[in-house]
Amino acid sequence: MTLFSPKKGSLGFDENINSTITLDMLEDDYYYYIFAEFPGREKKDIKIKFKGDKLSLKISEDIEEDLNQNYIISERCHTERERLIELEDPVNKKEVQANFQNGLLEISIKKMDPDENDEEDLIQIS
Repeated sequence: MTLFSPKKGSLGFDENINSTITLDMLEDDYYYYIFAEFPGREKKDIKIKFKGDKLSLKISEDIEEDLNQNYIISERCHTERERLIELEDPVNKKEVQANFQNGLLEISIKKMDPDENDEEDLIQIS
């Protein structure tokens, strides 16, 4: 019985197991807090940005292989993973803090003050 195919590039397990970015998300009255683990990765591999009202976390995983080696099994490859996080409350996109240390990404996003948001949406009558 063969547990995996010995061909180059064969993973030998469900390729979708690691296809998403796992995270924890908390909130209080003023902030959203997001924690995601990227063990063994570097800050330069992670991209964070807003796509409309959603926050995008994207990681590029690029493992360089020596093509001169005679691999029997190669399970490391180049992949990109992205996770879109929908935020229920309006947020201040200018007040986002992100910190990456020891493989842990911590993001805090300030929610809009409801009074401030009401003023922005208020249409002046002349």
